[in-house]
Amino acid sequence: METISGIIAAGIAEGDIRQGVASRETALTLLSMIQFTALRWTLSNESFDIRGEAEKLWKNFTVLIG
Repeated sequence: METISGIIAAGIAEGDIRQGVASRETALTLLSMIQFTALRWTLSNESFDIRGEAEKLWKNFTVLIG
């Protein structure tokens, strides 16, 4: 958490990530997005393309923080 929060804070400071985004909460959101997608995929008996889902989620996440 600390490492990811630090990377996000640096991105905010450098202008790569939108001002006003909370670094800790954004790190939690990112980790939760990964964990929940993996859990859904496992519980669904791998019934969807996890890579495709990850790409869609990542694109959306970058729009939100950009």
